[in-house]
Amino acid sequence: IMCRMTRTRSRKTPALTPPRRVVVALRMAGIAGQDKLNGIFEHLSAGHRWQLIIYRTRHEFTADVVRHELAREADGFIVGIPDTAAVLEWCSAAVKKRVKSRHRQIL
Repeated sequence: IMCRMTRTRSRKTPALTPPRRVVVALRMAGIAGQDKLNGIFEHLSAGHRWQLIIYRTRHEFTADVVRHELAREADGFIVGIPDTAAVLEWCSAAVKKRVKSRHRQIL
């Protein structure tokens, strides 16, 4: 599920922040996966800066990959591959743990 951001950047305005690192795991074999990817590209063409890391199968998108991407400070995940429930559960737990540790660092 993608939601459109209400604020967009003008192409003429230079971005001061680095692009967000977004991991995309989509099955491209069907129309649905291609439509989701088109939606992501529309979002990017609206001026949002993302560095996309794309995985196309559940064999590519594993818990080790999620660990690696979290270690590289991934800003977000968009996942639309069937049968990745275990990976998503691990990802959710890891993100919650990371958010709690960041919260403690701020305090």
